[in-house]
Amino acid sequence: MTRCLLTVPTLLAPSLALASGGAARAEGIPWASLAWQGFNLALLLGLLVWFARRPVSDALRNRSTGIRRAIESAQAEREQARAQLEELESKLSDFELHVERLRKELAEQAQREREALLERAAREAAIVQASAERAIREETRRARRELQERSVVLAVELARQVLAARAGDAEQEALARQLLDAVAPQAPEADHGA
Repeated sequence: MTRCLLTVPTLLAPSLALASGGAARAEGIPWASLAWQGFNLALLLGLLVWFARRPVSDALRNRSTGIRRAIESAQAEREQARAQLEELESKLSDFELHVERLRKELAEQAQREREALLERAAREAAIVQASAERAIREETRRARRELQERSVVLAVELARQVLAARAGDAEQEALARQLLDAVAPQAPEADHGA
């Protein structure tokens, strides 16, 4: 039907051209020539349709198939992209959970290490304090011994000076003998024991 509608205006177009010309008015419309040209045109269009029908149909079919494949491919790619997006979003949410879990674990580990460091520091401080107290006690004992030895030396020197000033040589000798007698009984016992 569409072919017929397209053919009618095509056939009428030459007659309008001839009717508008000045020569055609004087002689009249050459219907025979017009019919012959219309037939030639119809024959030409018919042959074109007949021979071009298959290639045009195949081309349109191929084009339609290509477009359909492109649409299907685009839909498949879209679905694949959507699946990849969902997978990435899932991984991202898992990653965020993993990061949060790591943060908590690191905070707990840092707290444990802090507590361990504080405990070790307290133990080391206790050891240092005990060592310092022991050193202080030893130094105090040593200082007391030195003070006692010095006081004995000073007392002996003071006694010697006092005796030297108050007593004569005879008295000093008597005191020295008494001292030796007081010390001498211990020395032989020590010698006999050995």
